[in-house]
Amino acid sequence: MPGSCQAELLAELLAEDERDLLDHQSDEELKHSLFTVATSKLKKKHRDDFEARGFQLNDPESEGFLRYAEPTAIAKSDLSNRALCVDVYTSESLHVEPTPAKRKVKMIQQITAAWEQNKDGATPPHKRGVCSEANYKVFTDAGVALEDAQCCVFALSFYTGSGSNQASRGASLQVRKGNMMMNNEGEVSEYLDKYNHIIYFLSMALRNLPYYWGYCVRYITLNDDTAAIYEPGSVITWMQFSSTKKGSEAASSFRGRNCKFIIWSIKGRHIARFSNYAAEEDEVLFTPFTRLLVIKREHSDGHYVIHLREVELGLTTKGLPLLWVDDNILGKEFEMKAMMEEAMVKAGREIKYILKPSTHLALAFLESWFGLQVRKNGHFRVISDMGRPREPEGTHAGAILAREIWGLKLSVPIMIFTSNASAGLSKVGEKAPNVTARVLTSPEKGKPKANEVLITHSHKAAFAFCSFEGAASSVSSPAAWSWLDDGDRWKPYEGALAASIEAAFGDAKRVTVDLHAVSTGARVSGKHSSTYVINFDEMMQYNMSTKFGRPVRREVPADPAVDGTWEWQDTDSSWKAYHPSACGQIALARRAGRQGTLLYAGRWNYWVDFSRSVQSNMSTHKERPIRHRA
Repeated sequence: MPGSCQAELLAELLAEDERDLLDHQSDEELKHSLFTVATSKLKKKHRDDFEARGFQLNDPESEGFLRYAEPTAIAKSDLSNRALCVDVYTSESLHVEPTPAKRKVKMIQQITAAWEQNKDGATPPHKRGVCSEANYKVFTDAGVALEDAQCCVFALSFYTGSGSNQASRGASLQVRKGNMMMNNEGEVSEYLDKYNHIIYFLSMALRNLPYYWGYCVRYITLNDDTAAIYEPGSVITWMQFSSTKKGSEAASSFRGRNCKFIIWSIKGRHIARFSNYAAEEDEVLFTPFTRLLVIKREHSDGHYVIHLREVELGLTTKGLPLLWVDDNILGKEFEMKAMMEEAMVKAGREIKYILKPSTHLALAFLESWFGLQVRKNGHFRVISDMGRPREPEGTHAGAILAREIWGLKLSVPIMIFTSNASAGLSKVGEKAPNVTARVLTSPEKGKPKANEVLITHSHKAAFAFCSFEGAASSVSSPAAWSWLDDGDRWKPYEGALAASIEAAFGDAKRVTVDLHAVSTGARVSGKHSSTYVINFDEMMQYNMSTKFGRPVRREVPADPAVDGTWEWQDTDSSWKAYHPSACGQIALARRAGRQGTLLYAGRWNYWVDFSRSVQSNMSTHKERPIRHRA
């Protein structure tokens, strides 16, 4: 099938799912097929080998077969290349209120309205027993503002009452809203306006709770067509919030269904203390876009038992991917688990911890299709221990990993966390003589260099590295672009469309980008995108039917550690720094190889000319020198 036809069919199928989401609002349980996507499969030879190995759920060696994973059409499409994940549920994507106090008011309005439609108790979710000072304190201790902490608890109370369908449906629709064909765009937007704060706070709550590592179970009703997706060795994505029960048996009320999922969790959150049914359900909740490796599928007398191992693939638009290699990394009591959780709280962002207990599993991931996608992320980094006794030359395992990563021509920051940094430096020199390495004794500000290995014994330095200290703020909106409305207000493009604009701007060969070609459903200037084109030389969005143009600009601030600082010379010969967002636009344009870029500043616009190192006022033609400071 030609690629364009395949893409159209894919968009049509996804739009059909979207219509189903809107049509099934009264279902007690939404159809599992609406939220289930096969992300990768194994060819028959590798699938047979995978099944012959007879992996257990808690055996990480099953992840070695990710090396052979073949992405499905949906994974290779523009939809998945934008790496949709839970990171889309952020304030800028969901357009929540700007302050904690206003968010709390809106949150109470939304959950009260939802509760009044389907009363599952005498009191609304935000007035139930789980909404206690002790539970609020869980989130305030993590640095969350009190009103936001209360809303996190309200969201969990809502979800564990009658609200799971609304939350899951809303979460999935939010993804579809900016990334696929929208035959029901107005209806979807109306639905999200009812639930956006609930989705936002449910995601925030889970991000601030500890990971649960271990077994959990979920019973559902599964038809044969959907069951066929769960081929051993395949990676499946669940696009909704998914409830499970801790342990290997579910509540008796769920056992009448024909499919039992047994899951090994690494990122589920144990939410029993926040649940309205804590004693019976002992719930572990998974975020949307949970990725699951199918270990085994059993079928007998119309019943299925499917064994699933959760895997982190690092696919992200706004999150921070980190490969963590340590032979003890999957131990429940290992100290690094707490460091991960604390680091993500500090970052205030989803950190994608890709956990591998050995060098060969780390390399299997890096050489896989998923690894190739992660390697494109400018914020990807690797942390490793030095010694892994069960590996060949295990005393030098971290140094060997660094050597192999350099052998992949992968320019990425690497940290080796070891008890003796000086000895570690010697080991790197011995096993990886071509690698640039140095000892780090304390945390450093800014983004680490991508072409060196840092060796440290400092817990603080390791924590700063794995929490992306100094880098997290710079990725809060990695592809933020805006257009100027009739009221002279800058309005953001939606996430996936902005990501496509960003990619096009980063290619000097692209003078224009056709917004219809890169998005089948985002809003552009309040209308459908089919007739809009952005001209990067003019930094204008044009309606190709009316020829009316609107200014556009890039909003992402520069990272001084990477981009340096751009300055212009004032009339008194002093040098003035550009606004951080303007500096970011200049830096990206220069990296892309563009001749210059147009900046908007109030009522003025300026052409920044790289070849002449001048800034020209497009109205007065006044020129000023510019310079770049590394």
